[in-house]
Amino acid sequence: MKANFKKSISLATTMLLGANQGIHAIERDIETSVKSSFLYYSEKDGIEAKAPQINISSLINEDNTASATITFDSVTGSTPTGEVPTGKIQSTTSSSGQVITTPASALPTKSFSDLRKAIALSWTHTQTRLFKISSGFNYSTERDYNSTGLSLNLAKDTEDRLTTWNVGLSYTEDNIWGTDKLDGVAGIPKSITNVDNRLRQSLSENKLAAELRIGFTQVLTKNSLFLVSYSVNNSTGYHNDPYKLVSLVDSTGIPIASLYEARPDERKRNIFYGQYIHNIDGNILKLDYRHF
Repeated sequence: MKANFKKSISLATTMLLGANQGIHAIERDIETSVKSSFLYYSEKDGIEAKAPQINISSLINEDNTASATITFDSVTGSTPTGEVPTGKIQSTTSSSGQVITTPASALPTKSFSDLRKAIALSWTHTQTRLFKISSGFNYSTERDYNSTGLSLNLAKDTEDRLTTWNVGLSYTEDNIWGTDKLDGVAGIPKSITNVDNRLRQSLSENKLAAELRIGFTQVLTKNSLFLVSYSVNNSTGYHNDPYKLVSLVDSTGIPIASLYEARPDERKRNIFYGQYIHNIDGNILKLDYRHF
């Protein structure tokens, strides 16, 4: 049995800075909160991830709050390719010259290393005492992938402030390009073709996604609440993972070729989500349920 373990280190600091500005003889205070964190995750003989993050939030005035979050994700390790075991003992040599032997029954894996840089901006406006409008922008980039997104959320409290209704919209555009050379050839692999042929269907592809979400949050007691949401998500475009493969096998189940995978170019999802949160003497209990 493989032993997996997680290590999570979280460092958080908060700084409150006061700044007085005089505009047309009116004095205004701007409060800024700065938080930082660091996440470390590892699996034995698997993936290792490091993710430092910093968040800056400013209370512009009593009606407006702006925030920015910057994240760097460093991920290294190996992951299954999607192929079935070859049934043969295989030996490969890593870039450092180390000879690695793979048992006949082991799933084929591929080593990888990537760095993701991301920024998320948000603005929250208090329209009335019970109604808020939030908007957001996010952008992330990797070696061969980038993503841009926009979001809008409306939140309405009931008069007793125990229930909050939410309606949200989001739009995302992902771009996948061929700067990372697979098997020495740049571009997007052609679906359901033999890996040995190294065929490419284009230099880059994209994917568009839109989501509508409705839900509510209900305060049960001073120590507990629950939230429920329903989302409809529709995406079109390139859904393949260019690094994943499928095995073509003979009548006995022995793999005879490896093919690039193919997924539908349109996907629709209906998502139901529920969460219960309870504070037990400063310790937080969370119960989540998600159904697709």
